[in-house]
Amino acid sequence: MMAMEIEKYCMERPKIQQQFSDLKRKLAEVTEEEWMSIPEAGDTRNKQQRNPLYKKLTPVSNSFFAKHLQ
Repeated sequence: MMAMEIEKYCMERPKIQQQFSDLKRKLAEVTEEEWMSIPEAGDTRNKQQRNPLYKKLTPVSNSFFAKHLQ
């Protein structure tokens, strides 16, 4: 009885390795050109989010300029 339950459980919930085995076999068919055209894994966020430029401007008072001009 226990072996049947385990077998049923394995049929309903296959391991991740088993779920992707067909895709792994298909990788053998990928050409070198196709392989090289796959983008590198990395940060896919917007470039401005990755490298924020400090675009915030803080107004400078006239008294600051007056002190530094003298």
